[in-house]
Amino acid sequence: MALATLDWAQPLDDSNGVVYIGILVSAVLHGGCILQALTYFQPQLSQVATTVMVDSVHIILISAVLNGYLIRNFQ
Repeated sequence: MALATLDWAQPLDDSNGVVYIGILVSAVLHGGCILQALTYFQPQLSQVATTVMVDSVHIILISAVLNGYLIRNFQ
């Protein structure tokens, strides 16, 4: 079994589907985080805002990696 790598030239082979499913699940959970943020925003402003910001940054970064592997460097 090959080790994980950050090399863009290294093909992901059979793990492309797993990566794609993972980002879809993460995006759905991000939607749940946004809904909860709207509910709890007033009582706990700083904690909710921080959680939503960290989750949003996570979605942005993982989407950029997915774009790089599956779209830009499609082989």
